[in-house]
Formats: sequence, structure tokens, C-alpha cells
Amino acid sequence: MLKAVRDIATRDGMGHLSARHVAEEADVGASTVSAKFSGMFKLRAKLIEAAFGPLIHAFELADNNAGLSAFEIATAPLRAEASLPVLVTQVAAYIGLRDGEQRAFALLLDRSWRIARDHIASFEIPNSQLRHFDDAGAVADRIMSWYFAAALQLARNPNVTPDQLQKIVRGP
Repeated sequence: MLKAVRDIATRDGMGHLSARHVAEEADVGASTVSAKFSGMFKLRAKLIEAAFGPLIHAFELADNNAGLSAFEIATAPLRAEASLPVLVTQVAAYIGLRDGEQRAFALLLDRSWRIARDHIASFEIPNSQLRHFDDAGAVADRIMSWYFAAALQLARNPNVTPDQLQKIVRGP
């Protein structure tokens, strides 16, 4: 059912998520969707997890990829899963509204951002051009901004090469 949620969010946008739409996409009843997610807010919270969880997991795997830069680690999940950049972009755009229902969702993302930031800040990042930052939080903020910017670029043009992506997001 989460696949149906992701499909709707990436194809139609977060504003089109409803129990009825998810039920139609997943070929189940709307009450099944409501029972599974205990409401639309929790369903959208699952999308935050789906959109930003890969970034956290990428840094958990960084120890196994000591030759990669922080930028390569941060953008690898976006290049590995074709729909992820669109999902990240859709979630960010929906949250950016910060009005009504989106406001509560934005606050949830803010909490998730802080958790991800603290988690990423706890990693020693090899081959990082960010070593000159004394504040691990500033490093994590930079990495997360790369993730958002790279998602936007890859959502627009999935064929951009890793080198092109780095130049666009980080500059020459």
C-alpha cells in the first residue's frame, strides 16, 4: 500500500493523497487504508520517512565506502532510485506551503530534519571537502541541502551525470 501512496505522491503530488485515491491505486477499500495508516497524517509521515530515510541510511553505509565524498554519499540514494528525487521534491513542495494541514506536516518534517541532522552529524565523513567546518551540525546542514538540491535537479533531468550534478549543486 505504501507503493500506492508513493506512486500518487510522485505522479500527482502530495495534495492528491486521500484514502479514496490510495484505495483505488492499491485496489483495496478506503477503510483498509485508514486502518493501515491510522489517518492521512500518519500516511504522509511515512512519506517523509520514505523521502529522507535513504539519506540517513547512506551515511550509515559510509564506513563501507571510504572512497566516496560526502556529496557522493548524500546523492547516491537519489541516483539509485528513479522515483526518489521526485518524491523528495513533492514532499518538500507540499511542506513549503506551511498552511493548515501542511503546517502540522511541516512541523513533523522540521523534527525529522533535526533528527536526521543530528544523526548525520555523528558520522566521521571521509574524503569530505567539509572538513574545514568546526561544527558538525553545519556539515550536516550542508549535506542535507545538497540532498534537496540534487533531488530537484534529478527530478527535472534524471539523465544528468554525477559530475554535472555536482557542478550544478555545489558549483564549479
